[in-house]
Amino acid sequence: MGDDDLKKSTKWVLVILALIFGAIVVNFYLNFYSIAYALVGLLFWFFRVGELLYK
Repeated sequence: MGDDDLKKSTKWVLVILALIFGAIVVNFYLNFYSIAYALVGLLFWFFRVGELLYK
């Protein structure tokens, strides 16, 4: 019983750590790459629209 509780608690600690790490990574990417992603997205959008328009 005690061993099972320990496994459960360590699982939750890992989940919480993973969530925190994920939040930091997402924050980092959003802060530093949002402009780059927006530009790339716009480029792809323009190419897609251009293909549709000039077919």
